[in-house]
Amino acid sequence: MAFKCPLKFEGLQETEDEKVRFCTKCEKNVYHCDNQEERDMRRKNKQCVAFFVKIDDLIDEWMGEDEYIPDDIDANPEYEADT
Repeated sequence: MAFKCPLKFEGLQETEDEKVRFCTKCEKNVYHCDNQEERDMRRKNKQCVAFFVKIDDLIDEWMGEDEYIPDDIDANPEYEADT
């Protein structure tokens, strides 16, 4: 079952690992994935993930458990956050 979380990764509680945040609503860790291999591994372990997607020319961040990505979405496009 696909689930897209309405929350954003940066709004979750920080942990010691910058790529892991804790969701106080679900009481689960959320893992920010940089590539498809990492997403697949987390997905097999039924862990919540966050990752960047590109829809048309817009880059957005998706977060959820056992996510479904339509064919027209470029998951994990090369993206550098503004610092």
